[in-house]
Amino acid sequence: MGYSHSKELWIPTFADKPNAEYLYFPGCKPSFSKEARESMNTFVKFLLDTNVDFAVIGEDQWCCGDHAYKLGYEDISNLIAKRNIAFWKELKVKKIITSCPQCFDTLQNKYRQLGGNFEIIPQSAFSYFSIEHFQSVKHTKPSLSIGSFLF
Repeated sequence: MGYSHSKELWIPTFADKPNAEYLYFPGCKPSFSKEARESMNTFVKFLLDTNVDFAVIGEDQWCCGDHAYKLGYEDISNLIAKRNIAFWKELKVKKIITSCPQCFDTLQNKYRQLGGNFEIIPQSAFSYFSIEHFQSVKHTKPSLSIGSFLF
């Protein structure tokens, strides 16, 4: 994952914070999409500003395998998933926040079938509930709403 794109922003990795509560898994898009990279940077700033205990994999991050699966390469997709599951278990990851709807679906469903029993949290839901908690601490009513869709 090309986290070197975020030169103005220090993004902690599991090498920096091996006991982080959350793995932030932005998916592949920030590597090749300026808009996705900007969105990732904004969310990372939010996580840093709200003192969320998170880290990313960094340069060793792999894709979730969704693209390989959709292209008909299920064997490769399974290898990627099994590699990620083993690596994340080695890091003792329990909770994963993802920005990508395709990654959310893959991590929530396919990874679970392959033994990846992680708590998968969509970025949108994490942001909403974090803001709701922050506002409840300040005794104000949340101004955001979330419909039936998480993305």
